[in-house]
Amino acid sequence: MEEKIIIQFLEFLNKSILQDQTHLVNITLYADKDMKYFHSIYNREEYRVRLSDEEIFGTEAIIAEKQKELEKELAEINRKVILKLEDLFLNAFLQRKLQIENDLKLLEDARSSYRYVYQWLLIPHWLGDELISLGEVVFREFGCNFWGITSFLGEYQSREATLLEVFEELHNY
Repeated sequence: MEEKIIIQFLEFLNKSILQDQTHLVNITLYADKDMKYFHSIYNREEYRVRLSDEEIFGTEAIIAEKQKELEKELAEINRKVILKLEDLFLNAFLQRKLQIENDLKLLEDARSSYRYVYQWLLIPHWLGDELISLGEVVFREFGCNFWGITSFLGEYQSREATLLEVFEELHNY
């Protein structure tokens, strides 16, 4: 990155607060026997579904988006089959239709698992909105936003990579 962009990114990080509040949030959540704060955690569940031609991994919103995409494709195939368009490809359309119907059933039956949070960081509300849209775990309660860091390695981006993605999106780099 250019020096100017690096300076802007560092300023962005300073405005993001990022104060470790793990102990506070964990005590609050573990003491919550009535689960009244549970609804305030966004993207707390993850799904992993093996479809006919890909594996979907992510939040409920990602699963719902894939379902809509497949339903749209299925409607288009049904339209073509009903109108008997492109008779040469009818068998291929019917095969794809069966694949999509099977994939939709798999998506409907998908079971979630809870994402383990290693660290909770205090963040401003605007950053909470961005992180929720990226599928990150965010706890919103007491007028505060806490970002749940779910992984340091592996399938999720690192904290720094996620913040860089938000920064680039906000600054259109």
